[in-house]
Amino acid sequence: LGLGLVPGVLGAGLAALGVLGFNGVVYVLAGELAGPARAGVAVGAATTVIFGMGSVVVPAQALLAEQAGFGALYVSCAVLTLLGAVVARGLPRHARAAAAAA
Repeated sequence: LGLGLVPGVLGAGLAALGVLGFNGVVYVLAGELAGPARAGVAVGAATTVIFGMGSVVVPAQALLAEQAGFGALYVSCAVLTLLGAVVARGLPRHARAAAAAA
């Protein structure tokens, strides 16, 4: 917000579109990888993970920023993003095998 209100609002709007697009992609992937018989369960599980983790991680990150500063927050976000990428890299192979076995 150091650039002013209008750029801040435009940036937040752009970020919101990215988040909304991410949710749609996650739900499509969950349904496709699970197959028709388990699509509802997969989308429900994806929703639970996304919103459940959001309700835990966001307050914890806010506390970290308050106590240790934004530098620590940015480092923790980078580490969590890397961890998520490592976990996600292994998921499609396992999810496809489980869907094929069903």
